Amino acid sequence: MLAWAGGGCAAPEAPASITFILGEDRYDINPYYARAEAFYRQKNAPNLIASCRSLRAVCEYLVQHPPAAGRPWDSVHLVVHGTAWTGMGLPVLPGDSARTTPATLAAAQAAGLLPPVPDRILNRASVLVLHGCALGRDSALLLALSATLGGADGHCPKVVSSRLFNIYEQEETGIGQHQAEYWYVSYPTYQRPSDSILAQRLANKYPKNDLNWTDALHRRRPRWPGDAYWRPVVVPVRWIVSYPDSASRPALRTPEDQTRWLAGQAELQAALGRLGLPAERFRWSFREANVPVGEGLSEPAIVLEGQTTACCVLRSVLPGVSAPKDHFFAAAQFSQQGLAFLW
Repeated sequence: MLAWAGGGCAAPEAPASITFILGEDRYDINPYYARAEAFYRQKNAPNLIASCRSLRAVCEYLVQHPPAAGRPWDSVHLVVHGTAWTGMGLPVLPGDSARTTPATLAAAQAAGLLPPVPDRILNRASVLVLHGCALGRDSALLLALSATLGGADGHCPKVVSSRLFNIYEQEETGIGQHQAEYWYVSYPTYQRPSDSILAQRLANKYPKNDLNWTDALHRRRPRWPGDAYWRPVVVPVRWIVSYPDSASRPALRTPEDQTRWLAGQAELQAALGRLGLPAERFRWSFREANVPVGEGLSEPAIVLEGQTTACCVLRSVLPGVSAPKDHFFAAAQFSQQGLAFLW
């Protein structure tokens, strides 16, 4: 129904918007989801949903609860943990432990477990906003989400996210949302170097930055808006190399054997290089296994699992302060004509 304003003109319809809070906080040191929910409630955000715990649950909710105006959603906001290194901290399917990445999206789609969202719910005019940390740097994820949710007809929603960290902070007037610049170095998980070593690594990596790295590394929370502090981000990696038979599989008995084998994994080394996470800064474990390759079939393999911790120094970009180029949001959209990555 249209509401009529003075002068005989129809008042424009309010945009159809919905926001999903997609997790629960595990640690008191970072009450991300609790603060996010408080932020949107104090804004009186319409259609605030905090019950979905997978991407498929989000899609099912959208289909089962279309906008009252009978048109597609204008904007869908997903508040979720995530980084440019690890994808979205949300499983594609209920009960799964894997994060949402281009690979898990493709697997769910190929298995018919994540059908496209109908155009009457999301179409080319819809915008999907990811409120996570630096997810805008993962262009493959943005494009995969657009293509997966939109389907083969090319009427795909635009997917948007920041290239910086997304922060919800307590302020004098309530909870505020900020974008935070970040700088990082990494170390093997559970093997954190001293503050002085990390500070020196940060200074070497970012020689033009005048931040007091040692001071920032003493804090896990900012003392005031715009204060620098640090936060760890654990990045897991799993790599499997199969062999035609057990005789072909190398016996990685010594650290030297393992280091030599790891150095020979060119594809893995290239992938870690693109992420900016050196292989020597991971805590690695190697094991022999038989991995399935088909129904009732398996092959001998080496399974490599590793974890690195990115030591991220953060500083919120304050209102009125000139933001760096990376502050701009990245947007991606899949179409029948091809892929579009927009700025």
